[in-house]
Amino acid sequence: MVDLRHRYPPKDLKLRDDPACRNTARVWYMKIGFLVLVLLVVVPLLNLITALRSSMEPPSPEVRALMTATELSLVLRKYAADSGGYPSTDAGLGALVRDPGAPGWNGPYVALLPVDPWGRAYGYKNEDRRVSVISAGSDGDLGTSDDVTHSIVLGNGE
Repeated sequence: MVDLRHRYPPKDLKLRDDPACRNTARVWYMKIGFLVLVLLVVVPLLNLITALRSSMEPPSPEVRALMTATELSLVLRKYAADSGGYPSTDAGLGALVRDPGAPGWNGPYVALLPVDPWGRAYGYKNEDRRVSVISAGSDGDLGTSDDVTHSIVLGNGE
């Protein structure tokens, strides 16, 4: 057990009468001041360093796949604005790189199609008023629970 009696000034401390007591109190106040300095400066600094370090860690493959699928969806919106609609499922994401014969095509919209974090091409579906960019996930099979999908639900004007 830690003995805390020496951290506090004695109750009978007489600062006015005894110079030795004055020094004891001064030492005690210096210890308290150092403790306050540690609590107010060092601890928040360590928290900041920890937060910065954790923010520098790369995101998981699933998060990177979703970020790339979202970016491809934004590029598809630009394609749709130029061409008056989204590419067909057959044309796929290749319509962003080479002209599929759509009127108003103003591409290429991307220089190269990205691959997912597992090294496979992204899939694309345009069906039932929904456009989806799909990564097959870590197992490489579409339609399983690890697939990463970003969808655009089409409204009346799209």
